[in-house]
Amino acid sequence: MDLKGKGEFDSGHSHGVENLGASSYYFWVLALNLVFFFGVLIEGFKSHSLTLISNAFHLIGDVVALAVSLFASVLARKPASLRNSFGLVRIEVLAALATSVLLIVTSFIILYNAGSRLLLTNYGSIPSPSSSDLTWFGFIGVIVNLISVMIVARAAGEATLRRSNIVHFIFDALGWMVAILAGIVALLINFKPIDAIASIIISILIIGAAIQILTNVTKILLDSAPNEVDPIAIRDEIVQHFTQVEEIHHLHIWSLNSAQTALSVHVVISGEPSLHVAQELAISIKEYLRATFGIDHSTIEVECHLCDQPLHSTNGEHHH
Repeated sequence: MDLKGKGEFDSGHSHGVENLGASSYYFWVLALNLVFFFGVLIEGFKSHSLTLISNAFHLIGDVVALAVSLFASVLARKPASLRNSFGLVRIEVLAALATSVLLIVTSFIILYNAGSRLLLTNYGSIPSPSSSDLTWFGFIGVIVNLISVMIVARAAGEATLRRSNIVHFIFDALGWMVAILAGIVALLINFKPIDAIASIIISILIIGAAIQILTNVTKILLDSAPNEVDPIAIRDEIVQHFTQVEEIHHLHIWSLNSAQTALSVHVVISGEPSLHVAQELAISIKEYLRATFGIDHSTIEVECHLCDQPLHSTNGEHHH
């Protein structure tokens, strides 16, 4: 291991996220949405439109999410060190967690306000939002969010974070389409509850998307095996593919982030091979895992007999 200054080291693996271009992408999308946010918020309060105000709150959620994404993309470039052996690749997963929670909280606030407005029996006391405001801002909102999707989709870095931002923008675009519809309805029939109903629809859509992202992020933070990886299949494949392998145990598979999967396993091999032969087998298993299952980081511990662990189960799994 080649020790370097300030605790950095080269472990033979690239744990850092290659996202040198992500910061600039997030910066321009942040600037675009920040300008649009102030325009929507000011007009929403001027026109007493709950639909515009709810979209403004969702916009500030996106702005904060982009600011966190920008900060996380910078931190994620830091190389691995002796203390942070995988680098800071999970900082962007934490950012996706924070943005999802923020969207859920703001959406529930909007739901509460919209529900309170719908419960009012005297709709005459509710100021009517301008139908032209809803329609024009709706069209602008769709364009802004589609531009944001195209820019963020080109950014490198953690897929979960990128996906969470893209989902936010797509559902925000759908929300602005609802705003356009609300504006048209308000123009044609002057149906005042449409503003509150539209904001409820927008909030429900965003809550559903945020919960899905939150579920995926939680699995990563709990070190669960990725959904696309079957631990039992990997265990069986190693034993069947390599005739020298008698059994495996202490099999652990987890996600560093949505793009990187790690594995560690104890492999019992037959006979009494030399250290060189055992190392060649370990390298072959690593290459097989990379080619077959897309696992780039694997740690193989080769044994000539079961290690002295009374807690081993007979089916090759490890219980803690």
